[in-house]
Amino acid sequence: MKKRSDLKPEQITLLEDAGKEIVEALRGIPLEVEGAPKAAVKYTDGSFKMKPVMGGWNFFAEYAYLGKKGEMIFGLTPEDAQEYEFAEWSHKVMDEVFPLAGGQLAKALGLEGENFAILFDKVVTMKGEELLNAEKRAKQEYAENPNFGMF
Repeated sequence: MKKRSDLKPEQITLLEDAGKEIVEALRGIPLEVEGAPKAAVKYTDGSFKMKPVMGGWNFFAEYAYLGKKGEMIFGLTPEDAQEYEFAEWSHKVMDEVFPLAGGQLAKALGLEGENFAILFDKVVTMKGEELLNAEKRAKQEYAENPNFGMF
């Protein structure tokens, strides 16, 4: 994947829209951590620190943004109170951290599959197709407008 600085504004918007759709689909669904992965945790003062999280803990999807390396970063809140407010992971490691997240996402969106990164790519593709179809419809409506060229 390209760095964020190498992407066009419309590509950034497309990726961020896909991230938002995924967060909305997963909102309220507990995602259980497997193992003891490290996460970039965000404190209430805005500072970050790498910390391990415990297997069996549940997190809830809260936000997504496109990171500097061009990876979608998902911010999740812990179910139980912690010293930090959010923990963040790249879409590329979501399956390692939350093995059931892909299946839960597929079910929420009515898609096939269980791999989170592949499902993320599917959502990006769907968003791109929606955008292209909207542009085609707008051009067609413009061309078919009986008032087109009348001035």
